[in-house]
Amino acid sequence: MNPDGTGGKVVVIGLGNTILGDDGIGPLIVEELRPRLESEGVTVVTGAFHSFDLMEKMVGFSRAFIVDAIQVEEGEEGDLMVFTLEELLKHAMLESPHRANLLGAIKVGKKMGLSLPSEITVFGIRVRFDLEITEDLSDKISAAYPGLLQKITGLFKEYDVLGEEGDMPDVS
Repeated sequence: MNPDGTGGKVVVIGLGNTILGDDGIGPLIVEELRPRLESEGVTVVTGAFHSFDLMEKMVGFSRAFIVDAIQVEEGEEGDLMVFTLEELLKHAMLESPHRANLLGAIKVGKKMGLSLPSEITVFGIRVRFDLEITEDLSDKISAAYPGLLQKITGLFKEYDVLGEEGDMPDVS
């Protein structure tokens, strides 16, 4: 256990608001993977956090993974993009309501002496941002969901967050 009570070395954050349609894809995918991640000793957090709140969720971890809806000009809805946090914030056309000032919050946290991850990886899922109040995903994101779940599971294996054993979650 870390001094702040956070637990393991790795945190996976499903970022988004599940009542804003496709913005909720991050939490939905992470909740689907929660049992498997937790069985590997990974801490799982989901919610619609902003800058300092999000930074606080990463205190005490050596690595953090964020699964979030993003908007980019290139590609199709449902495409998966992988970035470091610094790369994500350099993309001028990249928008997510959760990324504003996160890098600044992390810099402030480090200056305050907080133990923050040296490695932050963002799994960004391309969505349209004409969000409406609904708990349902759009048809395009719903159709992409099984493939996204498989790809993200594979990435967690590549990053040594998940072991090779175990079945994929059932998304039917």
